[in-house]
Amino acid sequence: MDKPRAVVIGSGIGGLTAAVALHDRGWRVTVLERAASLEPVGAGIALAPNSQRALDVIGMGDEIRALAAADPGQVLRNDVHQLIDPLTSFHRGRTVLVGDSAHAMAPSLGQGGNQAIEDAIVLAHHLTPDGDLGAGAAAYTADRLPRTTAVVRKSARTARLMRLTSAPAVATRDALTSLASRFVPTLILRTFDGIADWQPPRPTYAAPREADTAPVDAEQ
Repeated sequence: MDKPRAVVIGSGIGGLTAAVALHDRGWRVTVLERAASLEPVGAGIALAPNSQRALDVIGMGDEIRALAAADPGQVLRNDVHQLIDPLTSFHRGRTVLVGDSAHAMAPSLGQGGNQAIEDAIVLAHHLTPDGDLGAGAAAYTADRLPRTTAVVRKSARTARLMRLTSAPAVATRDALTSLASRFVPTLILRTFDGIADWQPPRPTYAAPREADTAPVDAEQ
């Protein structure tokens, strides 16, 4: 039987992850990119534990972890665009959105690319080559829309705090942040509760094996 065909538009990190994940699931994938070649653009991306687990699904997690950071002395400034109101669906017919095209968010939590990678893995999980495409796309939306909407809103709240300009407001924010860091050092990290602890929909090669985690009978 001929493999079903998927066309991925855009070779960003979400698009390329989707292409690899769909290929691994048995799809014949074509990636369309308007740039004549892929060149360094002077930008970086933060990959949190949630997206690294997603990359583990397609066997790329260890390779990504081995990459070192580039020259920290260079700073790139760009405009930031985000969606104010969430979309009602990430699919229509045979077309599915992933990454910024579905849920562009403020970069204050560093989750834009991470959520795109999650999208790709969940999409490939639901789109089996011999399954119902419409049902798979609907399941993808049902899985991803609530989660990404929550991350978009949390990113927006954090961005508003970071963009304060009045002297009293900035002083209050900085003082509270300093106190929290000193007396409750884990408080700021709790911002990532429910985000960085995300797990892929199926086990990865990096997940503990059942035999490694099974309880041991003390009487044996």
